[in-house]
Amino acid sequence: MVATVPFAFNVFMRSHVDLLKADYDVTLVANGTAHELSGLLDDHVRFIHMPIERKIALKKDLIALLRLWLFFRAEKFDAVISLLPKSGLVGMLAARFAGVPIRLNIFNGEVWANDRGFMRQLLKFTDRMIVACATKLLAVSPSQRDFLVESGIVRAGRMDVVANGSITGVNENRFRPDAGERGRLRALHGIPATSVVFLFLGRLNRDKGVLDLIRAFEVVAARNMEHHLLAVGPDEEGLDTDLAALARQFPGRVHRAGFTDQPESYMAAADVICLPSYREGFGMVLIEAAAAGLPAIASRIYGITDAVEEDLTGILHLPGAESEIADAMLLLGSDERMRLQMARAARDRAIARFSAEQVKKSFAVFYRATLSPTKKLLIVVNSAASLLSHRLPLALAAKNEGYEVHISTSPGSGVDQIVSRGLRHHCIPLSRSGMNLLAEFRTLFALFLLFRRVKPDVVHLVTIKPVLYGGIAARAAGVPGVVAAISGLGFVFMNTGVKVALVRMLAVRVYRLAFGKRNLKVIFQNPDDCKTIMKATNLEASKVVMIRGSGVDLSKFVAEPFLPGTPVVVMAARLLRDKGVNEFVEAAMLLKQRGLQARFWLVGDPDPGNPTSVDETELRQWRASGAIELLGHREDIAQIFAQSHIVVLPSYREGLPKVLLEAAACGRAIVTSDVPGCRDAIEAGVTGILVPPRDALALADAMERLLRDAPLREQMGRAGRNLAEREFSIEMVVETHLAIYRGLLAAA
Repeated sequence: MVATVPFAFNVFMRSHVDLLKADYDVTLVANGTAHELSGLLDDHVRFIHMPIERKIALKKDLIALLRLWLFFRAEKFDAVISLLPKSGLVGMLAARFAGVPIRLNIFNGEVWANDRGFMRQLLKFTDRMIVACATKLLAVSPSQRDFLVESGIVRAGRMDVVANGSITGVNENRFRPDAGERGRLRALHGIPATSVVFLFLGRLNRDKGVLDLIRAFEVVAARNMEHHLLAVGPDEEGLDTDLAALARQFPGRVHRAGFTDQPESYMAAADVICLPSYREGFGMVLIEAAAAGLPAIASRIYGITDAVEEDLTGILHLPGAESEIADAMLLLGSDERMRLQMARAARDRAIARFSAEQVKKSFAVFYRATLSPTKKLLIVVNSAASLLSHRLPLALAAKNEGYEVHISTSPGSGVDQIVSRGLRHHCIPLSRSGMNLLAEFRTLFALFLLFRRVKPDVVHLVTIKPVLYGGIAARAAGVPGVVAAISGLGFVFMNTGVKVALVRMLAVRVYRLAFGKRNLKVIFQNPDDCKTIMKATNLEASKVVMIRGSGVDLSKFVAEPFLPGTPVVVMAARLLRDKGVNEFVEAAMLLKQRGLQARFWLVGDPDPGNPTSVDETELRQWRASGAIELLGHREDIAQIFAQSHIVVLPSYREGLPKVLLEAAACGRAIVTSDVPGCRDAIEAGVTGILVPPRDALALADAMERLLRDAPLREQMGRAGRNLAEREFSIEMVVETHLAIYRGLLAAA
């Protein structure tokens, strides 16, 4: 681990060293001495002095680079971790030249952010050199990562952020409101108990905006005699002279303390934390102050916008805007109610998002994934849209666990979104329907070539064609582990006729080939599909896993109160006859004829690639009837359900319809068909009502029952939310999939 000075290890990396030394021998390299690392060194942690200068010094920098290179070559380290700009540059260069396999750099602030001209371009170039030499990159906040991407330092998806940001997190037991310490510190500095104290805590330099704060406080102090300024930290640029002048101008109201290893005491004494900085990787002092119950006044810049939620936990201003700083100080200083509301919100947010325990656990996962041999996961699905709607949380969770995640879909919209999340994408020629033999063989061969090129450790095949062709290609390419997800049996198993029967016979034979691999797991979403496929293909029970759907984000799909007024019945699905869309329209017409006051929303678009899709003529007829309202495709399904009272899906067959899981999570009663998949998504009579498929009259009767009985539909809605929490949470589904991957890897 390389830094410019030992101070960085003490302040930022103590918890990291504790994590790493449990599994590795750790060497700390910096320009300093071992006695500066009190309590950090032991049998598994040693210190090596290396003359790395903080400032640019070409000759000394080249010497440091050479010495590091020789040291790394001699020691043959498995990994090198660097932080801080200069040590990041020489550390990553030396590690690259020495052939260290894992090279991680932690970006925690850009010194060039406020520079201009040649120096800015030179320093940006050095950061690009770090990026080029590192195998893994970490930013300490999401906004810092975005800034580096926008500045052209690193491409989107290459840099990670652990948890919600921060390197260490905040110890809520250390940083907390403390009335006793508040009284002691105020008495020590002669600050009245009723005065409002604005605190600056950190290195005193111009980049931290200290001069701006001094000028702003001149305005504040002149207008309010009860406000005090407390500046704590080492003076790096001779700014004590300016503070002394301010103290002479306002005697007894400007207070000074040097470096402290007990910042929590000064936070306890203050009322508001101020950080008018021009650049920050992550405003950690703001999070610590928030945990201590202080609202913030800070610059609206990257690194700070992660630490402060504007107008909730503090007030943000433009960097350098002295008048905005003064206005914010006067507002918070005079409005005690606002100050206390922000203080409570700040502490709650700091503990919820940045607790030391949470950050430490996240880094433990990160280091385990980063420092272990990387495993490759390839998810094959028919479209990017399907990946984004159903499998994105799983892909991201696998990435966070250390997998190198590849996604393969047909070309189309959504690919850019996949790449922007740090996932590697490969296009393959894959049509969801159609039986052109040449085209189907091209898909099979493309998958075989992709598997040979990527060499995945696990392939996860989703939906029918990826399962069929991908299963055969994976066997031929020698993929160690395969997951086949059967999300529904599709048109071939749902329809009758001679042609369909012949296609079904062929599909069964292809399934048998695809399922012939030893190290294979087949995921089913309902027992009926499982029984059908097992019987047809002789699939072994040991290869079968039952997972009820792809999971629901319970924080996004929440049980909102029912809106007053005319009840709304929603059907959200692709506009296919197999989804029961005709029965829904017919049932709506029947209920209108019965004089029932209700609105019927049909959400979704036709799917021309599916042989059962409705056409434009039917849509025009439905629209003209006035019985239903066509809303088209919508991305805001959670909001649609929040406005609804009943959710309907009269489908002929499903794997496990996600729309019903989401409706349950939103606390809405459900009416759906008594068919495989649909009946597995509800508890009949408890969370919804089952009706026979293809029966518009029965569907209308069930809808009418719920429309006329508000207490019943509300009771079913509550039961649905409970079911979703027990069975359908995205976290449970994701963890089950990750466990399957681990099992396949162990058995490979």
